[in-house]
Amino acid sequence: MTGRIDSRDEARAALEGLLRLLGEGLGLEDGLEAADYSVELLARRRFTVHSTPLRSGGEARVVEARGVVLAAAAVLPASVMARIDASTRERLEKGTVLRVGDAVEPPVYLPRPVLEPGDGEPAGQKAIPRFVTYAAEGLPKTVPSGAAIRVYTPQGTTMIDQRILEETAEWLVLDMHCVTGWSVEGKLWLAAPLREALRLAGVSVPWEGWLLARSAGGYASVVPLEEALEHGYIAVGLEGKPLGRDRGAPARLVLPRLYGWKHTKWLTEIHLLEAYTDGYWEARGYHERGLVALEERFKIRNPELIEAAEH
Repeated sequence: MTGRIDSRDEARAALEGLLRLLGEGLGLEDGLEAADYSVELLARRRFTVHSTPLRSGGEARVVEARGVVLAAAAVLPASVMARIDASTRERLEKGTVLRVGDAVEPPVYLPRPVLEPGDGEPAGQKAIPRFVTYAAEGLPKTVPSGAAIRVYTPQGTTMIDQRILEETAEWLVLDMHCVTGWSVEGKLWLAAPLREALRLAGVSVPWEGWLLARSAGGYASVVPLEEALEHGYIAVGLEGKPLGRDRGAPARLVLPRLYGWKHTKWLTEIHLLEAYTDGYWEARGYHERGLVALEERFKIRNPELIEAAEH
């Protein structure tokens, strides 16, 4: 979807058009019907997310900035996918109609100046003293006393356990920036470098690919593997104490250069992948990499329009 949006009515029409195209492409006789409509302003009102839940389950979203469409996405439930005929399902598997849960195109990284440490707050962010708690899958009722993170690689499966994390973790000052526009800076995390934890677990890590992290509740985020190895940590403590339940105990990812939705809490699985696949928020239009310094909040499928709007 490309173009501009000048009003909420146009955004609603764009969502309805997206659902109509999806229904036709999937061969659904009764199509896909919107149940409601909402608008969310993010990053100090610089981005707008227009969304609608679907009557059959799932949701559709259009993301825009200053009227320019950045991304359009729809998440469909298994009940809808089960209604697709066999021939369309085969075409879906080959990616000829659309790709469900995968990137249609490689990530689009626009050239922008990088905000170096000391230059001030990143664009669209405001410092706050305390974290805001988000949990797409809900807070777990209980958490294990120690970490047990299963690592899946093309060569096999291994485990990062509490012992490995305790051997490699140290107290580090790390920042966190949420895509919605708040930042919590200067907090002291007890964190193990991800690369070292993988090494001690016996993982032979490739230099190219993607890392998909999954939580105990099923939430997932995806990170470029090089970014995760160079700047990623597994944290087990915060401000002199073990992680609390709301902060992701017993272990979570911390990726200080990336937005907070990438920092998977209640971490139980790490998958090393050769090809990109969407996580929870990436499937809803959020960026594949999410680099704070380049303000990579959302996927961009029409970079020509963005570049034109910035000049």
